[in-house]
Amino acid sequence: MVLYFIANTASRLLVRVFSKTTKLNPYAANLLLQIPTYIGMLIFGVVTLHDSIFSGVTPQIMLLMVLLGVAQVYFNKVTLIAQKHVETAPYMVLRQVSVPVSVLLSSIFLNETLDFKQIAGMIVIMSGTYLVASNGGKIKIKHFSRHELMTIGYGVFLAFYSILTRYLQIETSLSTILIIGGLLEVIPSFVTTHKVSSKISLE
Repeated sequence: MVLYFIANTASRLLVRVFSKTTKLNPYAANLLLQIPTYIGMLIFGVVTLHDSIFSGVTPQIMLLMVLLGVAQVYFNKVTLIAQKHVETAPYMVLRQVSVPVSVLLSSIFLNETLDFKQIAGMIVIMSGTYLVASNGGKIKIKHFSRHELMTIGYGVFLAFYSILTRYLQIETSLSTILIIGGLLEVIPSFVTTHKVSSKISLE
């Protein structure tokens, strides 16, 4: 989970760099990060596949994966818009709301609670994020505009996303989530990008 949040933060920062240094729109920037990511997921999913990738897949499970893929397209754009107006340090701190919300949701919906060491680890993660973002100083958030709220909203979505993905993995398998779930995230992203941008630069 820690690696997931680190990787997700890195990808959000990369999308910001792409959008600032190239002519890519937010959808194209997200898509061009998703493609190599999915290739890695596909390879790992195939290598670790022990049963049919459709094992445990029901219409309800498939619908949930589709909804997650569509929602991710929207929230990825939301967080990019927020990043353009919120400085990096406050952005990194505000989006960490995903960590405690994930813990809360996992205890409610998955009946998974943290022990003392895990709670201490969560506090260390959040404290470390603040120290890195503030460079050992203080982060001043002058006011909560809609962009700060968008950042918090993305953090909450990230928590729901991680918990729902965990639920899907329990009902199916890791390989199913990587292969089918990953594909159902790339497809909505590709369709949306194609509609808003006739040409996608590979720069």
